[in-house]
Amino acid sequence: MVEMETGNDETKLVSGMALASYLGPLCFAPFVIREEDAFVRFHMRQGMALFAAEVVVWILFWLLLKVPVWYPLPGIFSGAISLLQRAVYLGIGFLIYTGISNALDGQEKELPVVGRFAARLFQSVH
Repeated sequence: MVEMETGNDETKLVSGMALASYLGPLCFAPFVIREEDAFVRFHMRQGMALFAAEVVVWILFWLLLKVPVWYPLPGIFSGAISLLQRAVYLGIGFLIYTGISNALDGQEKELPVVGRFAARLFQSVH
């Protein structure tokens, strides 16, 4: 756990940069602004992995929901895909919330599922 003093301007900047890491495309902002801070880099890597997962999931579901237009499937399949899509997006929302909560609490906890891949995929980001 990273010890952070409350009220310090530097601490607020670090917390803000760590928080921005989980807000979609803003995950790249800390890389430019505050790349030397290890705490920010940790959350930036997780945010980048989460954003990459969001993009992959979005493309996958876009393709799955467009397939019935090209090859008509029974409505139950598109309904099941739609329910699965909502469940996955709810899970992503939970991961975003957990990451933001950890960042604001000053903790370097890996996110479930995404955290393991973040360290491997973005280990070169320092």
